[in-house]
Amino acid sequence: MVNVIGKLILLSLLKKVSVFVIAKTYGFPRLYRRLMECNRRLVKSEGMRKRVRDQVQYVFRLPRRWMQLVQNKLHGSTTGLGIISGSIFSSNHSTEHKENSE
Repeated sequence: MVNVIGKLILLSLLKKVSVFVIAKTYGFPRLYRRLMECNRRLVKSEGMRKRVRDQVQYVFRLPRRWMQLVQNKLHGSTTGLGIISGSIFSSNHSTEHKENSE
């Protein structure tokens, strides 16, 4: 059973690595342009098109944000990303956090 789970985890990781290698070979800017072309063709609503664009940009920028998070954790800094208590999803400081830190 453990062997099967290990193989599934390995397969999942290999799949992610292969997608990354293909994207890197094709080029991330070209990949982004093609995704936005498909977005314009397939999504008719301007609001939904903007939402898809924002989500694609977020996913493309996520590895850089994770890397910055790891570097900040290694150096003990939490500036530059709007990080509160290790969350990369926080964009500003909340009053709850300020009250709890006093």
